[in-house]
Amino acid sequence: MGKVDEATKRQRMEAVWSLVRRSPGGILEREIADTLNLPRRTVNNYLRELELEGRVYKEGRLWRPLPWEETRLRPVDLTPEEAIALYLGARLLSKQMDRRNEPAESALLKLANALRNDAGLGEGIVQAARILARRPEDTRRRSLFREVVRGYIYRRKVRLLYKPLNWRRPFETTFATYLLEPSLIGSAIYLIGHSSRPNALRAYKLERIQEIALTAEPYDIPSDFAGLDALRHAWNIMLGEETVEVVLRFSPRVRERVQETIWHPSQTLEEDPEREGWLRWRAHIAHLQDILPWIRSWGADVEALAPPELARALREEARRLMHLYFPDPRPRPPHLHLWAKAHRDGSAYHPLLYHLLDVAACAEGLWEHAFTSEARAQLARDLNLSEEEARRAFVFLAAAHDIGKASPAFQTKVAALREALRALDYDFPEAAENGMPHGVVSAWVLRTWLQENLGWHKRAAHRLARVAGAHHGIWPTSEQITALDAQRLADVGRKPPWAESRSALLDALAQVFHPPQGLRLPSDLAAQNRVLALLAGLITVADWLGSMEDFFPYEDRVFAAGEYLPIARQQAQQALKATGWLHAWRAQGEPLPFEQAFPFSPNAIQAEGIRLAQDARHPALLIVEAPTGQGKTELALYLADAWLQERRGRGLYIAMPTQATSNAMYTRLRGFLQRRYPEQHLPLVLAHSRADDVLPRLRGMGEGDDDAVSATLWFLPRKRALLASFGVGTVDQALMGALQARHHYLRLFGLAHKVVIFDEVHAYDTYMEHLFLRLLTWLRAVGTSVIVLSATLPRATREKMIRAWGAQGLPMPEVPYPRLTLVTPRMKGGAESVAAPVGVEVDTHALPAPSERIVALGWLDATAPEDLATWLDEQLEGGGCAVVICNTVNRAQEVYEAVRRRFPAGEHLLFHARMPFAWREKKEKQVMALFGKEAEKRPHRFVLVATQVVEQSLDLDFDLMVSELAPIDLLIQRAGRLHRHRCEHRPTSLETPQLWVLHPGGMLADLEFGANGHIYAPYILWRTYLALHGRRALHLPKDTDRLIQAVYTNWQEGGDALLQDFDGVLRRSLENGLQRAWEHLQRDRMTAASQAGIRMIVDVSQDTITDASQQALDDDEEALKHPDLKALTRLIAPNVTLLPLHLQPDGRLTLEPNGGLEVNLQERPSRAESREIRRFLVQVQHRGLVWSPNLPTLPLAWQRVAGLRGVRPVLFEQGQAQVGPWRLTLDEAFGLRIRKEEA
Repeated sequence: MGKVDEATKRQRMEAVWSLVRRSPGGILEREIADTLNLPRRTVNNYLRELELEGRVYKEGRLWRPLPWEETRLRPVDLTPEEAIALYLGARLLSKQMDRRNEPAESALLKLANALRNDAGLGEGIVQAARILARRPEDTRRRSLFREVVRGYIYRRKVRLLYKPLNWRRPFETTFATYLLEPSLIGSAIYLIGHSSRPNALRAYKLERIQEIALTAEPYDIPSDFAGLDALRHAWNIMLGEETVEVVLRFSPRVRERVQETIWHPSQTLEEDPEREGWLRWRAHIAHLQDILPWIRSWGADVEALAPPELARALREEARRLMHLYFPDPRPRPPHLHLWAKAHRDGSAYHPLLYHLLDVAACAEGLWEHAFTSEARAQLARDLNLSEEEARRAFVFLAAAHDIGKASPAFQTKVAALREALRALDYDFPEAAENGMPHGVVSAWVLRTWLQENLGWHKRAAHRLARVAGAHHGIWPTSEQITALDAQRLADVGRKPPWAESRSALLDALAQVFHPPQGLRLPSDLAAQNRVLALLAGLITVADWLGSMEDFFPYEDRVFAAGEYLPIARQQAQQALKATGWLHAWRAQGEPLPFEQAFPFSPNAIQAEGIRLAQDARHPALLIVEAPTGQGKTELALYLADAWLQERRGRGLYIAMPTQATSNAMYTRLRGFLQRRYPEQHLPLVLAHSRADDVLPRLRGMGEGDDDAVSATLWFLPRKRALLASFGVGTVDQALMGALQARHHYLRLFGLAHKVVIFDEVHAYDTYMEHLFLRLLTWLRAVGTSVIVLSATLPRATREKMIRAWGAQGLPMPEVPYPRLTLVTPRMKGGAESVAAPVGVEVDTHALPAPSERIVALGWLDATAPEDLATWLDEQLEGGGCAVVICNTVNRAQEVYEAVRRRFPAGEHLLFHARMPFAWREKKEKQVMALFGKEAEKRPHRFVLVATQVVEQSLDLDFDLMVSELAPIDLLIQRAGRLHRHRCEHRPTSLETPQLWVLHPGGMLADLEFGANGHIYAPYILWRTYLALHGRRALHLPKDTDRLIQAVYTNWQEGGDALLQDFDGVLRRSLENGLQRAWEHLQRDRMTAASQAGIRMIVDVSQDTITDASQQALDDDEEALKHPDLKALTRLIAPNVTLLPLHLQPDGRLTLEPNGGLEVNLQERPSRAESREIRRFLVQVQHRGLVWSPNLPTLPLAWQRVAGLRGVRPVLFEQGQAQVGPWRLTLDEAFGLRIRKEEA
């Protein structure tokens, strides 16, 4: 076929363009060829030319039109000055790139020709433009740039394959470009806009885009997009709202050059107040990494004054330059070749001696700032030393903690440094590569050295050596140390340099810290354990701080110990300050009247509680039993603050039974601290496994910058959470201190000499109760005062707590409910300042009884969901708000299905925990808006179907309640949600609060509890039923104590008050049934107690913590380990965490059924993405799913992300998923439903 002329070609191209334009949904190249009767190759050529003209684009196999006519630019008239400005801009853009930029070059040539022809400029300006166009062509970059510009111009999203710097693999994202911006640094162009991953504003570098494709999806630039103002804090193109003030000082030699240029929009210049002639420069920068090269370019003519990390980075670089050009001439002794921290390639290391001094310097600061004056005095008395001698002992042991690193077992870990040590005659036996942990070696070395060189008593030397070696969370065992004796040549070295180096290091430490001679441990085991636990905690925290390379950079200069110590101390001060220890909160001894701490006066219970307990001796145990809604929390907060002021205490932790109650209490404590300490900066943390998802890690306590209460970053990881001055979290975080878990002593260290409030203690089961009682013994030993709050506490539980606090053999007085029990030290001698405790005193007092509240009580036989829905419809005929509380999610879903069919839309809601957290959070807000204390539009008629999630954590009010049978204390708790708030418009028929309990199945003598019997002990359910049998009302709080004691009474055949109304065959049947249920309960309790005994640490008064057997249980909630190897704070059924992923029609996976964050399982999620993903996890205890072999696992890269280990993805298509025989349905109305499909 001959070549067509230009007119025919243009005509054919227009025909192709017209056909594509009439196909907005896209058209195949083959379809165009068939329609126009043209060869495929010719059509492809025409399409490619149209693509270059910006008229069409290809998405997959389809060609789509672009709005070409709409984007033609009108002619622009320019003055010569304007043209020159644009010429220079285009020339700068062209010169900026290493490769050709054809659009810029084309614009440059057009401007150059116009300037030559119209403005009479010489040929040189055109020649300069042509020279730039001769550079190597980069077709890939040209294509990328073209597609980016087209997407921007035509407002079409682009699909990118993007590889960030230092990432191993690229990721895919859909991007809407809001702005294109050149960078002065790095000769780059950035795309600024919205990225689907991670669903946020991002800036992507053009050079890092690997692939790009234009899509048909349009977008609009949001009206609130800040435009160039988004970069107002950026030094380059690094977006960020969080800024830091950079303060630099420029020398007189360069000040004029600095003043000539506006280097940053926020910069200010002023005369330096400290150095005459110098210039002080300030700016607020979003990211420091981009400004570093600019600062370096000024050399010694600039000094970084702030922020500290910038100054540290520059000092470290200056130090390296100094060492590079002016090496230290002093010889390096052999022990300074031993390293503690090192780069993997051996290119740099931090000498072991310096690390030991770093940690010691941190320990010096912690002795002053982590221990109260009372704690320091107590530890000194325990060791029979002066406070100064005790300080030196603690600091020396902290310094010696890593002496075990002076061994082949540790030094062999970096090959390059190992060979350097070989050259110095250090040997490395082959067995050393799998040698003992260095903490064990530390204990082995110190147990002998402390005796031989300091004369410490043998028992003290052995136990304190183990404490020093336990800084990684596990006590070195006697078996490990004995084994080390047997294989010492392998692990600690055959040749003399090893032993000589260890001696040299310890001698150097002793010379600078002067540890006391002849130290002995106290004979009292509780006092001995106090010393061991608090020392272990101090060493561990000091080691964490001393290992922070931001504050303790690698040092390669040669120093003696005494020369380096001042450097270490200065750096330690910076580390302590940055992490909140240096100015840790301490009470100032200034108690505040109740009316100033709260916006109301104390009620009768609060006033009496304050009168009885405010001046208690410490450490004290206070148990407050009072009905819900009587202000127990405010009483506890006020007393805790008063006690802290009196003792100059360290802080407060509130332990709640659940994450939901913790979240609610966090808000209340935040408000209290803001009122109580408005001028102070107080670190307040939320401590539970999902705290990261509930509160942004870096968010301050309030909404503005002026709020004083803020969460401190360093304390946020769970193991450190209890170290913060103020915290709220689950009781589990505190119970870890009583388990044989890694770093359990750290939690005791964190709680020592604080006040701990345990709220809603009635919610503990047998296993948790044993852990709690063991924890109480340790809290008393470390000087912590405890406040226990409960609305419904069995007498036996109260007595166990009192005995755990040391009241063995003392009488337990009985007084009416509500009551207050106070257990305090009994002092020997008159003056308490010098008196020693010799046991405890127990005082129990009645508190003023609140007004009687009558709750109508009834039994419902309408257990079928349809019957229950009909009954509710009848009861609420005149309006009213009802709640149905079910004990299982499955039952709640069944009931809700019937309610949904019976009631119109807008009058019902299902609320439980088996749904993505994001949905549950949304529903919780909805429930609070409807029934909370601040509810503005309470519905006329409504039915909430819920599980136990409404039992404790939410302050709700209902007119009528239906509850499945539950233990009596929980029924009373649930009844507390009836008529809780003042409401002026209750239906006439519901003016009295009504509690209806669903009748269990079966006959009285043989009740059938069904699924409820798997949730609660049948013995307790049976006794609850008998206690309420025949009652028409609850008189609260008068009936509370009587009912609880009647239900939680141990079984004794005959004489049972609950059976006095029955006789004959029925009574004998009841006795036999209760007997069997009691025996079953006892077996379960024995099993729980046994499990607790296996996992608990030793009794503080019966064994030493370092000598007892230990399991080093794993406290990682996500770890895929057998339950026997985990530090369980609760004995609950096994569970599995699911990640529901929704398959979209286009093949994408998203978190929401209708979209949301797009998920790519082939790429490790970013931190922001993983936080969003965790909000959509669902935890289930369904046995069929927990043990299912059909659940897939996440890719390995995902399992390495915190919060996602052990998570199982489930693919939902149109809300349905199949896992073996189980059909899963997920929607916002019902949450996750699990049904077994019939064969």
